[in-house]
Amino acid sequence: MRLPGFTSGICLHRDHVIAAIRYGGVAVMRYRPATMPGTPEPSPSQAGLPSPSTPPAIHVASHLWLPLLSRSWPPDPVLRKVNQYGGALTAVAIDAGYAYVGWGPRILILDVTVPDAPRVIGSSADLGDMVHGLDLAGDRVVAAVGNAGIVVVDASDRASPVVIGKAALPDLAVASGIRVVGNVAYGVAIGLGLFTISLIDPKNPRLMGSYETFPPSLFQDVDVERNLAVLAGRSLVMVDVANPFAPRPVASVALSVVPMAVDLNGDRLYMVGGDAERSGLWIFAVEDAALRELGHLALGGKVSDIAISGGRAYVADATGSLRVIDISDPQNPRESGRVEARNAGKVAIEGKLAVVIDPEGGMELIDVSQGDRPRRTGSHRVAGPMVTVGFAAGRAYVVDRAGTLRVMDTEAPPGSEVTGAVALGVSTYDLAEMDGALLVAAGEAGLLVVDIRDRDRPRLMATLKMTGEARAVVVQGRTAYLALGSGGIAMVDVTDPSQPVRFAGWSDGGDVVSVDVAGNWLFAADSNQGVRIVDISDTNANRLVATLKGVDALDGGSSKVLVRRGIAFVVCPRCWDALQVYDIGNPSRPERLGGARTTGGGLALDVHGAYAFEGDSDGLGVFDVSEPRIPHQIDYQRGTSVVDVRAVEGGRVFVAADSGGWLVYELDSGLPQ
Repeated sequence: MRLPGFTSGICLHRDHVIAAIRYGGVAVMRYRPATMPGTPEPSPSQAGLPSPSTPPAIHVASHLWLPLLSRSWPPDPVLRKVNQYGGALTAVAIDAGYAYVGWGPRILILDVTVPDAPRVIGSSADLGDMVHGLDLAGDRVVAAVGNAGIVVVDASDRASPVVIGKAALPDLAVASGIRVVGNVAYGVAIGLGLFTISLIDPKNPRLMGSYETFPPSLFQDVDVERNLAVLAGRSLVMVDVANPFAPRPVASVALSVVPMAVDLNGDRLYMVGGDAERSGLWIFAVEDAALRELGHLALGGKVSDIAISGGRAYVADATGSLRVIDISDPQNPRESGRVEARNAGKVAIEGKLAVVIDPEGGMELIDVSQGDRPRRTGSHRVAGPMVTVGFAAGRAYVVDRAGTLRVMDTEAPPGSEVTGAVALGVSTYDLAEMDGALLVAAGEAGLLVVDIRDRDRPRLMATLKMTGEARAVVVQGRTAYLALGSGGIAMVDVTDPSQPVRFAGWSDGGDVVSVDVAGNWLFAADSNQGVRIVDISDTNANRLVATLKGVDALDGGSSKVLVRRGIAFVVCPRCWDALQVYDIGNPSRPERLGGARTTGGGLALDVHGAYAFEGDSDGLGVFDVSEPRIPHQIDYQRGTSVVDVRAVEGGRVFVAADSGGWLVYELDSGLPQ
């Protein structure tokens, strides 16, 4: 039976079972045999049971909630997503001069009829998860949307595409690829295998059949032709889909490399795969539902996608090019041309035009009319994966992986929130706000200072280079403290933000990735040694006084530290309790108060009032920390990797979700002022 929480202890007393429930108090359950003493046990046929006995019955006789531990179970969501912007470019298709691109959890539509000047004309609503694949069916776009399953978008009005249908997949299945043939969508899902969706009624797509692999394979691409589907996972799997209600496997080909993408073209199968050390193109003959290798070409680089057109294979290479392969002799394919395409991830071709997308937000339009001499004709950039977020003067500031800082009006309706931008052009890890300026921890570029006095027209006004890699920054008064990795801690005078001056530092040879300051005490999170507490009352003689070692840690390392009202909150990714809480009333003798398990390893953290917001590789967790000795999770928003989070007054939470872009949540109960 289900109890209102995690059972942390159990004992028997006569005919009772007593269970201690973490955060749920104590439950007393009565044990009662299935039959009373002296009563003949019915036969299976009389009882209608498949076994000769009935399991004993247990029911809760009483339940005592302990006030300090009580909580609702399962937790009710407390966060509501209200906006999203940007994200990785993940999939592309082209038809009739229009390109359809997976953009984080949305579908972006571009007019590419003039290749020299592509322009965005429309974008779908947030589809609920990352778009991992898409295909076209007339005026409709069918998308494989991760945990959200399959989504059908009506794009007949390309300026205003609308969601018209959704089909859920079984629990834990993550839709990762899709192909549409007629009125059937053939998809692959991580954790499931192949599935088929009926599109006869596009407003009510429904799951028809599936072929499940065991153990589950990481399928990420599929192609279909003449009732045959080929799945790309750890191997190539061929599935007969003549009856879409009952797909059945017919062959499997084990490979020495991991397939990345497949293109089934007539009686030929083209596959690219491998890694930076051994990648290439393989060509197979499809014969009687079996595959026979015809030819192979080693390519090097990092190939990720393939498209066949005009007797040539066009291969996207993430190391920076679109490569042209002459496949006229399938037993001896040869590279015949290439064109620069930054971080090429996916490619789609229609007629003389190829569209190549860069996951970090770029699109290249390439003229392939000359076959072996492709020529880049146009390009376009959008906001890519987001890496850090800040808030100041009523504006959110978010930086994408390409190094562009954007100003976001958090009160504006979706689609009009970007009010300004400045290209920093460098990797960025953290932001800190001070009057009229943003301080940016910019990796090897050091400290950048951005003038935000005109809040919708930010401009870079100063750069301070230093030893190490700037990973985090915090401001106290007129001093900025930077975590510099192997360079330790730098203390910078920002009295005049246009002329920052480093005046002191501290290092013990570790790897400092996060920093916070409270009065005369500095807290440095070291990825290997835990949190170091340093007395900075005399900046000429900074002194290490204590270390917060993660309890139950594999190595004690920490990725984030925040100090609030005499309490230190620490993220320890390799600890049993990844969120840990310490009393630092006496910093030289800190005391661990409590901890909580998190869903993932812990990448980001912010604390506001009674709530802690912890980001990990799968999403965002919300913890009640009103009682520091028993912090506990009250919500979890699953999605893409959360690399930065900032909670502000009024109940808003801003998230940099890497491939998922910039997210805005509202806390139902609001945040304490």
